[in-house]
Formats: sequence, C-alpha cells, structure tokens
Amino acid sequence: MSATGFSHHFARELDVEQLLELMKLGSGIDQSDTIDPVPPAWLEHIRTDVECPSCFVRGAVLVRGARSTRTGKALRQAHFRFIGSDGQDAHHPLCDFYHSGAPASRNEHAVDFGSDKSALARAVRKLVCSGIELGVFDQIAMRDLRKWFFEKRLQNRFDLALTPEAVDWYSKLMAYASSGLPFRPVHGELARLDWKQAARQRLRERHAQLVASPLRVYGWPKEAGRAKALIIKHANQRVFDPASLQSYYAQTISLVRFAASHYPALAISQRQLYDVGVDDRMRALMALCALLLNVSGWSTDLAVEKLITLINAPEPRTTTLGNMIGLNPFHDYVAWSLIRHLSDAVAGADINFDHDGEIAAIEHGLRAEHEEWRARKS
Repeated sequence: MSATGFSHHFARELDVEQLLELMKLGSGIDQSDTIDPVPPAWLEHIRTDVECPSCFVRGAVLVRGARSTRTGKALRQAHFRFIGSDGQDAHHPLCDFYHSGAPASRNEHAVDFGSDKSALARAVRKLVCSGIELGVFDQIAMRDLRKWFFEKRLQNRFDLALTPEAVDWYSKLMAYASSGLPFRPVHGELARLDWKQAARQRLRERHAQLVASPLRVYGWPKEAGRAKALIIKHANQRVFDPASLQSYYAQTISLVRFAASHYPALAISQRQLYDVGVDDRMRALMALCALLLNVSGWSTDLAVEKLITLINAPEPRTTTLGNMIGLNPFHDYVAWSLIRHLSDAVAGADINFDHDGEIAAIEHGLRAEHEEWRARKS
C-alpha cells in the first residue's frame, strides 16, 4: 500500500489528496467542494493512469482516509493499492510494497525533498527548487532514476542463505586486534597471560584468509544490526546484489562530500563527512546527488557543473517546487554490502558461527597444549 503514486497525466508523484485536487481543478469543480464519493470515471482514470512509484505497475485503487466519528482521530491514511486483473497484489516481488501490510507506507528509499525539519533539509530543498526552476531536472527525471534503480535490482540478485549469527561472528572476528605473535605453549608460563586474547588470536589465524580480505566499505560495523534485520526479513530469498552499485555509490559519496565542503548551507562535521553513507541525516543530500549524477549520465564532472549552477542560483521563486519525493538508491547499501561480502567469504566453509563457544573451545585447546608442553619438559 503506497502513500503516493506517479500520475502520467500530471507527470508527477502525488498522494491521494493532491491527485484529487488536481483532478477537481481540471474538471472545473469548485476547490471547496468535497469529492465523496469519487466518480466512477475518475476511479477508472486513476486505475489506468497512476503507477507504483517503486515497480511502475499500474492498476491503482484509491483508498480514502478515514476518521473516527467520535474522536476525529485518523483511523486510516489515504493511499493507493495496486491490484492486478486477477484481484491479487500487482506489485513485483522485488517492490518495497509487495505484500506490504503497512497502510500508506513509503518506499524505504524515498526522501521528502520538501522537508524543512533541519537546516540541512532546507538547504537541500532550496537546491531542488532551483534545479526544477532552471530545468536541470523534473519529476520525469526523478522517475527515470527510480526506473534505473529498479532495473538494477531486477538484473543483479543472489540467493541469501546467511544467518544473523554469521554477522555477529564476523563483527567480533574483525574487531579483534592482532597480538602480533601466534600462541606458543611456553606462553602459558606467563602468570598474567590473557588466555581469551590468545584464543582470539588463534581464531584470527584460523580464518586468516577472511581477515586478510575485509569488507572495504566505510561504516559497515555500524550497519551490522541492520544487516541482521535484513537477513531475518529476507531469509532464503533471492535478493538484490549491491555489488552492481559499487561505482555509483562511490561517485555519489564523492559528490556529497564535495557539496558539503563547498556550500556553507550544507556544512557538516568531519565525522558526518566520513559517515555520509550510513548517516540518516544525509539521505536527502545523497538523493539529490544521485539525481544530479543520473541526469548527467553518471559523469561526475557534468554533475559537479550542475551542482555549482544550483549553488550559485538566486533564491527560487517558491519553495513549493521542492514538494517532490526523491530517491536514495543507496539506502541500506552498506548493510547489503556486508551481507554479500560475508555470504561470499564463508561460502563452503565449515563454520557454526557460535563465537563464544568457538573461543571457549580454542582456549581449552590452548591450555591443553600448554599442559602437554609442561609434561614433556618435566
């Protein structure tokens, strides 16, 4: 169930009330009049005109909002459902709204460019308004980015067979600092030997190939929890392979950092500059930079030229132009990259991912090695 839909007739993404207001305007109906019930001809037009903003299927069914007659409290938000000719869910299985039981939900990758909740959000809104006013991009360009992203998801998938325990195991393994020297039985003669640290070192040695080829995506430890949630949600399914976005992600991160470094209104801390890909506060700027790159054919130089044009533009005539739903194609990119990397790294390996049990067993083995060594020395 989607809170918005893309109207081909009006060439923009709209929620239910926005769509009805525009249809009233086009029909010459007084704007103060309430359309209830919606005329059958309008419903048929909506069914053939409005498409899902995520997977582009049509067959929209308009569902009006509802309020309690006693308290006035909202009981249901207006939304679109997309139904096929067989009466079943028409969304593609990879669509974020496929079998979504959450009414009036939004695509997780969606970004509200019209938000004014922070100085950063207002700065992005100003750039979006300027971009639309100057013809750098429009709602059709926004739809093109969504289509580009959806096609990437269709064409690049892998079978998810990982368990959440694997993420915890890997996170702990990669967090260990090497002690430098491998354990030798004589080390047990040290009164203050840290046996657990020695066991961790042995574990690193046991998985030396995995340790030597870490995931080279900044910020992945912060996304371990999200990766586990995605594994649970999509267990044993065919899921999107983020490797296809690697170069595009790098370009977008670079453009975001360039923008934040050269436009005072977008100024962020040094910490945020590093955390761009995993900081929710940066979603709108990520979405804007992805849009600029997409309308530039993913040429960073052309995208920078467009960005500079927007930065140097005068104040837009109206901020209502920013009432557009953007797309951050890289939402959960880091979490999915962790999942894919770990899936490849442990494929075929005999690992039970019981980290604490493994450490305990290794420590027991090290102590036994030490006892055997002492027995031979005596």
